[in-house]
Formats: sequence, C-alpha cells, structure tokens
Amino acid sequence: QTNLSYGLTEWIAVGVEGGWWEANTSAPNNESIGVGEIMGDLIVRVPTLHEQIVPYAILGLGYAGTYMQNEPSTPQQQGQDNSDSSFAWKLGGGIDWFLNSNWAANFECGFNGNGPSLPQASTDNSDFWSLVGGIKYIF
Repeated sequence: QTNLSYGLTEWIAVGVEGGWWEANTSAPNNESIGVGEIMGDLIVRVPTLHEQIVPYAILGLGYAGTYMQNEPSTPQQQGQDNSDSSFAWKLGGGIDWFLNSNWAANFECGFNGNGPSLPQASTDNSDFWSLVGGIKYIF
C-alpha cells in the first residue's frame, strides 16, 4: 500500500492511496482473489498533549478492480477467471508515532469494502480487513 497525504490543518488532512492485495479462499475450487484499489482519503487527526503519538480516523472513497481465479481440482476441470470493477470504500483508524519532526512510524487498521459482480464465484464480495504498518516522511 502506498499513500500520500497533505495536512490542511492540525486536525484535517486529505490524501490518495493505492494498493494491491491477494489471498486464497477456503472455497472447494481453490479460488484466489486479488483486489487493486485507488482512493481519495479524508483523515481526521486528534492532536494530544503527548505530541509524539497522534491517533487518527480515515475515510477513503474510490475505485477497486477485483479478479478471482478458480483453480481446477482435477486436470479434467476447466478453471474460470472472473474480474470486475466497482465503487470501493475504507473506514479505519491508526496512530502516527513521531520519531522526530520529520519521521513517524505508522500503524493502521481498516475495513475495506467493495461489491464486484463475479459470476460463478463462491462469494459476492471482496471485503477485507487490513492491518498495515510503515514509515512516513513529513515535509
């Protein structure tokens, strides 16, 4: 996941983010699913007395491209691939832990939702939880 944000005020920031996630399902036909997203984010920060740690909430709205690949269980079966694009959203929260005035460690948890239409798939959505961490550089 990659993101870029700009602080409008001490409390509000806007940003863009994008990423790609893949996973295998527990369905009987060994489906693998992949989701690529790009979103615009609204970030609400909560300045604290302890300025080194800054919690925040995030709302993202955007676009998701989803594919599902069905692997055949036996050589005689034909695999089916499906893909679709859809509206996507994200709701989450996190913490920026400032190491100095320009660098921060970041930890974030969010729920990502989208509703692709994937014919012959064992699921009708590709919603997922994400738990990410990283390093930020602040200009």
